[in-house]
Amino acid sequence: MSGIGRIINFIQPGTLNTLSINSDVLRFALGEVLLATGARNPVEFNGMAFGGPRGGGLAFVLPDANLRSPYSQHWNVSIEHQFGRDFVATASYVGSTGTKLIRFRTPNGGPNSFAIITPDTTLPTGFRANAFAPSRRDPNLGPFTVIESSAASIYHSLQLSITKRLSSGLQFGSSYTYSHAIDEVSDVFDTTGTFALPQDDNNLRAERASAGFDVRHRSVTYFNYDLPSFSKNKLLDGFQLNGVLTLQTGQPFTVNQVFDTNRDGNLTDRLDSNNFVTQIDKGIQRLNDPTNSFRQATEMIGVGVRNGALGRNTFRAAGVASFDLAVVKKFSISDRQSFSIRTEFFNLFNR
Repeated sequence: MSGIGRIINFIQPGTLNTLSINSDVLRFALGEVLLATGARNPVEFNGMAFGGPRGGGLAFVLPDANLRSPYSQHWNVSIEHQFGRDFVATASYVGSTGTKLIRFRTPNGGPNSFAIITPDTTLPTGFRANAFAPSRRDPNLGPFTVIESSAASIYHSLQLSITKRLSSGLQFGSSYTYSHAIDEVSDVFDTTGTFALPQDDNNLRAERASAGFDVRHRSVTYFNYDLPSFSKNKLLDGFQLNGVLTLQTGQPFTVNQVFDTNRDGNLTDRLDSNNFVTQIDKGIQRLNDPTNSFRQATEMIGVGVRNGALGRNTFRAAGVASFDLAVVKKFSISDRQSFSIRTEFFNLFNR
């Protein structure tokens, strides 16, 4: 920590966490580390002077004063009916809510500088990016993170299933779920396709959207079938087929800007529209023009400070269609002894 004309060691040399500041000035010194009083207005206290750029203090993470434990509520109702001797059908409604869920916020802005884009024909891109520090709600403080329990979630689903008990060598079951999970934050840490921090700390309501793990439609069907004997040749007997078919829609994700268009110090700004984005599904290729995000960001910045108009988790990944198959051949050695050979194919049709 710099003073006027000398350097003060904040931690005692040779130690990891022992403060070298006298207890009389500890509170003041800690305040200066976090506030970072400007060198143009040096402050002297008990013979020691402190200084540094105002608003550039240490970043820190603290729990909110009103932090509470999250809790959830669940409810369901089911109707089950048997058809004939072998079939059972079930219809269920399942719902739940999450209250006081944990989220991270940066009330005084994030640690990143933002860029203002101006035309410059001398550069290959045709634009010049000039970096500036974000404005702070409290200019005396640097960026800091607050852990608070202010988020919420809700889930509703219709679940249908039908099963057939084993008869005539065949057993199968099929289930279908139509559901919608909505929340404001799906994880306290960044995950693929979504950020933990909100786009705008002053508009947390804009974060309410489909959860990052939302799967709107999902169906799973399985079967076990003992093949009948086709001839008197015992080598063709004892075959069994097992299969699982999984069909589901893709999970949602967010496409973010490459620039801090709202200039809050966090790189969490969403697209303003999907005019420049083309979703395709051809192997590893996902975006046909990697400059689209740059083009849209320059248009947004050109009209001033603003948030992206598209909501969180607006896009969806490709769905899943997977079929797993197993072929089992049972060999009988005697009435009390046998062995089996099992061959399995996962995602048989490469979907």
